[in-house]
Amino acid sequence: ITVERTPRGFRLQGMPSEGDVRVELGLEDLPPVQVVMRNSSVLYVDQTSGESPWQFDSVTMTLQRDNERILLEARAEMPHDLSSRIELSAEGELGGTDTPQNGRWRLFVDLRQVNLAELAQLLPGNVVLPEAGIGNFSLWLNWQQGELSEATAQLAANNLVLAETRNKQWKGFSYDDVGVTAEWNRTDIGWQLALSNVNLSRNGSVWPDESHIDLSVGLGVDGFDLLSLRANFLRLEDISPLMSMLPEHMGSYRWIESSPQGDLVDVVLELVGTTEDKWEYQLAAGLRDVGIQPVNKLPGFSGLT
Repeated sequence: ITVERTPRGFRLQGMPSEGDVRVELGLEDLPPVQVVMRNSSVLYVDQTSGESPWQFDSVTMTLQRDNERILLEARAEMPHDLSSRIELSAEGELGGTDTPQNGRWRLFVDLRQVNLAELAQLLPGNVVLPEAGIGNFSLWLNWQQGELSEATAQLAANNLVLAETRNKQWKGFSYDDVGVTAEWNRTDIGWQLALSNVNLSRNGSVWPDESHIDLSVGLGVDGFDLLSLRANFLRLEDISPLMSMLPEHMGSYRWIESSPQGDLVDVVLELVGTTEDKWEYQLAAGLRDVGIQPVNKLPGFSGLT
């Protein structure tokens, strides 16, 4: 089987193209069926990038469709430069209708020893991945009524190099080891994110065991209007590149300019949006050897505990 990525999307090689009669098929058109594929090979050809084709060997796949659900399970050996193997499972409940998007969907993806730089070549350009890194990655996603409701991800990677953000000073910023479990879910006012089992090391400095971070975000008409953060430990210089990804109206540029260093413990942060892009905030934390660089008329300091 050969899968092609063209400027118009993905398709199986040999399917009708421009100038041919084309019939658009959706999952709702798939009749009750069971398809089993064993010991097969799949070739992936990206016509948009000009990269060499990727060949996936020892492909095993089972596709089942009945009146109530659709189930896909697949496993394959990955190209040597990309990863060792991939497992995928997708299940959709049709919700008593023939319209799949009205049902409930679950997706699981597991990648072992994946090369993140090579993986980026397979994904659309709007998907941002680290520039380098090798590790294991698992992802669980749940949709209801066409909206993502829950997501869980686990990452254990080595030599992770972040992609360039809008602030170029973080280009090439790297971590020796990164391990984390991330759990995201939608709420009535926005969403929540819990990071647990955080294992982060950089330049020989390691975060404490059982580090965790809990984040709640409220969404208003104009975007973020509430942010609540709880963390038992934060190393400021390690999270600075991530802060640069926040919108500038949340004060991320001030963080970048002051380049804070040191550790915070038992952190409680509340940000509430007011009018005219202004924020009210409350912050409580223990400080260990904290310092910042001078910015304009604000003096710098170091070693504050």
